[in-house]
Amino acid sequence: MLDKNPQTRISADQCLEHPWLSTEQFNQTPPAICDSIVKKLRDFRAPKTLQKETLKFLVNNITSEIDFKTIRDAFRAIDTSNSGIITWDQIKKGYSHDSHVTHLNTEYIDQIFKRLDFNKDGTINYSEFLTATVDKKRTLTTANLQFAFHHFDTDNEGFITRHDLKEVFKR
Repeated sequence: MLDKNPQTRISADQCLEHPWLSTEQFNQTPPAICDSIVKKLRDFRAPKTLQKETLKFLVNNITSEIDFKTIRDAFRAIDTSNSGIITWDQIKKGYSHDSHVTHLNTEYIDQIFKRLDFNKDGTINYSEFLTATVDKKRTLTTANLQFAFHHFDTDNEGFITRHDLKEVFKR
């Protein structure tokens, strides 16, 4: 379609038939969700606001300690609508892959969903999912926590004040 010459350019019908525009790739059965991701979702406890913000800051600013591929693949497997957000029904379907769950209790799914939905908008976005499923032992190292501390210590006084937190949360 980008060819300026109409004689050599493919037609609109040919373009629509091209594998690159095919929707079949989105209709495939999603890959199995890694057991460790399901366990992390199940065991995740919603942290306090500062802990949550620290984790979000770290997962958005460090890359070497995080296995993004496994987490991204799990997110895509659960997000069956390819919308970039996960709904309650999708979490429920995702948990049907968990070998540790023999009976899906809706209250149990509700608890998990509420813990993961940090901004309380009724969905789980990738950032929330990433924060909940990241390997905290690899992410919360001394060096990374010092990095986060300096982010929150906006005036570089060596401690974090209420004013520093207000500044950070404005961003």
